[in-house]
Amino acid sequence: MFGEKFGIDPINAFAFWDWVGGRFSVCSVVGVLPLSLQYGFSIAGKFLKGAQSIDQHSYSAPFEKNLPPGKIEFGEPGANGRHSFYQLIHQILQDILCWLNLTSVVTHLS
Repeated sequence: MFGEKFGIDPINAFAFWDWVGGRFSVCSVVGVLPLSLQYGFSIAGKFLKGAQSIDQHSYSAPFEKNLPPGKIEFGEPGANGRHSFYQLIHQILQDILCWLNLTSVVTHLS
């Protein structure tokens, strides 16, 4: 365990898989522990049940009734867009339909 290198007893550490990326960690201990401490363990449990429910729906519902493939309207310049939607387009391992509406910004130097 990583914490042992710094003298932290494993009994005092939370397990965290090395394959869970930062923005995908909301359902891991990184996201659920703060949620539990702020709102209580029953709320955190409901949150996880909801996440499990939508996962099951996305894998089993017919395409025409499946919520995840629905229309997404997203617009965000700079880092927020780059580290979410644009990264998905660049790194996804399957084909996705994507319609990009681009605009041009012209600046004039005085």
